[in-house]
Amino acid sequence: MFYRLVRIDSQTREPVQVAAWHAQDDLDAIPSAALLADEERQVGGDRGGYVLERRADKGWEPVHAVGGVSN
Repeated sequence: MFYRLVRIDSQTREPVQVAAWHAQDDLDAIPSAALLADEERQVGGDRGGYVLERRADKGWEPVHAVGGVSN
């Protein structure tokens, strides 16, 4: 399956793709998404929330919220 991590921009509320990769299933993809989100935060990324999405027939569908705070 094909996954991507998106960051929800804290100003525009629009999704911004951070990374994309293949994983066997959701349980395999969630830990990778959490690590990527942590890395983004450490290098000064936007503090908006992160969402793991799975490629579906009609676009992307959310799988798991990956933390983050939005002020």
